[in-house]
Amino acid sequence: MAKQSPKVAEATRQLVEGDAKARQEMAATQKLQASAAAQARKELGEMHSNLQTSLQSERQSLDRQHDELEQERRQIESQRRPPRRTATLPDALWRQYEGTLSALRDIVRLL
Repeated sequence: MAKQSPKVAEATRQLVEGDAKARQEMAATQKLQASAAAQARKELGEMHSNLQTSLQSERQSLDRQHDELEQERRQIESQRRPPRRTATLPDALWRQYEGTLSALRDIVRLL
């Protein structure tokens, strides 16, 4: 048993050293993982911010284009549709024509 005691002691010492080394490696790995996760979160935050800025810029551009199109549409509409005074003149002429036509029909019936 006395011969085994130094072997057991050496094996125990190696086991303790191996365990300590494994713990150190695990701690270092955890630190690297935490650092990598923090960097990834930072990059993700920057990407999100850039995306939001880009989307806001795109919305502003689309709003401006929409306003320009609406202004152009109104301009075209105003060119197509005559003003009210002009639109009422043909109506008045048509009513006068119908009245004259009706009077002529009455005259023809009397004859």
